[in-house]
Amino acid sequence: MKKILTILLLSFLFVGCIDQNIEEKQDLSEYQLEDVNFLLITNPTRIDKDESTTWVKIQDDSRAIVNTEANLSEVENFPLYVEHTLPAKIIDPTLLKKKNARSINDEVEFVSFKEGDLHTFYDYNDSEINAKLQYEGEYCYVWQDLDEETSKLTLEELKMFADNFDSIYIKQTALCGPKYDGKGKFIDIINPNEKISILMTDIFNGDADNDGSEDEKGSIIGFFNPLNYFFPVDGNEPFLTSEMEVIVVDSVYAKDENSKDAVSLTLVHEFNHLLNFVNKYLKKGINYESWYTEMLAMVAEDFFMEEFDVGFEGSPHERLKWFVNAWYNYGFRNWPSDVNKVPGEIVSSIYSNTYAFGAFLVRNYGGAELFHEICTNDSVNEKSVIEAIEKVTGKNKSFRDLLMEYGIVVLNTSSFDLPNYPSLYREYSGKLNNYEFKLKKIDLENLTGEPNEIGFYLPTGIENVYLGSYGFQIVYFKDPTDIVLKIKGVLEFDYLSL
Repeated sequence: MKKILTILLLSFLFVGCIDQNIEEKQDLSEYQLEDVNFLLITNPTRIDKDESTTWVKIQDDSRAIVNTEANLSEVENFPLYVEHTLPAKIIDPTLLKKKNARSINDEVEFVSFKEGDLHTFYDYNDSEINAKLQYEGEYCYVWQDLDEETSKLTLEELKMFADNFDSIYIKQTALCGPKYDGKGKFIDIINPNEKISILMTDIFNGDADNDGSEDEKGSIIGFFNPLNYFFPVDGNEPFLTSEMEVIVVDSVYAKDENSKDAVSLTLVHEFNHLLNFVNKYLKKGINYESWYTEMLAMVAEDFFMEEFDVGFEGSPHERLKWFVNAWYNYGFRNWPSDVNKVPGEIVSSIYSNTYAFGAFLVRNYGGAELFHEICTNDSVNEKSVIEAIEKVTGKNKSFRDLLMEYGIVVLNTSSFDLPNYPSLYREYSGKLNNYEFKLKKIDLENLTGEPNEIGFYLPTGIENVYLGSYGFQIVYFKDPTDIVLKIKGVLEFDYLSL
């Protein structure tokens, strides 16, 4: 069957006004499209389209409009998404004393600890945790909550997690950038530690209500709090800080053999948040949005799946169950300020969509080299991605271009496998800083090894579908169909004819 991909990368009146409020009275532009099988509509703005506002409409008198099918199934047997990361707290710049740069001659003292040392940490709710250094690895200190009872880890278990971290430390810093060396954009900041600390504690203290489960697990496996790098500044509102370079891991999950893969990749995920914070904020003084750091953390997991021999379950690939079931419409830019206060399926979809975008980037624009450049260049967010692609590939892409291509990956699966168009059905193998990095193919039609349907929307109901910032919708027509599309100029569209 002949395949024709018609790409209409349209730039409309509002192309340079993505932050501008959209007036309700703005008219819909009209386009007549012929022989449409799939219609892709994307929201490249920073504004969410709610269901009460009509941004897009397909005329009811379009030919063969009733001859459609849609695959919108339930996500069966999929547990509530397990949070890997505490959303970064907003650092109030008035709490910090910023300067242009730390002098190269400033004395930097690397702080070390020894087994048996005691230290007071603070969790994500600022509750006090008294811990003891139980094991010292080559690149890490492993601390254990002294008040922990039911999920206290044995010395052998603590050593296993230290060994896991040690095994990826050099390779991950080669990929994501170095740890803190004491130099940066701020004073009133702790001296660097000789090694990264890993604190084992029951994050939710056996509070089963946090995820509705019956096994007394909370919904967070681990987190990284950037405030732990700072000292409170006299004369400003105080904040609690562990004053240490630390990653927190949930001891309940760590004790559970069934969570082994997820916990191993959590070390990668949280360490990536730490390195991201060091190389963007501490060193360069630039802050970033949630989608950006979460994307990098989840793609870092992707690169280390083979390292820990992780399969589908417990991997970032598992998150894509939400993406393929049409939750891609929620987008990935506008993250809730507190993910614990929104429905689990929405949180799951935002994580899923963010990871899917990052997985698309590294599989189509340069793998480890691209990822390293995004992690270490002098920009953040959209600009960081665009500049990295241009440096690594020489291609000049706008972020709108990338969002359109990102939507195409839902269609370009193993069934089509169009080699000249973006897809997640691509593997990668390459060297960076003398280390080998690999990425597996992702077949969205066979995520678990068993065929699964991809969710599409019905054209008659598309005007009432939520469309979040950096989200998209795909409308499926069973037969090639002529349609009249009415759409607001802030959106863009492509269509596929088979």
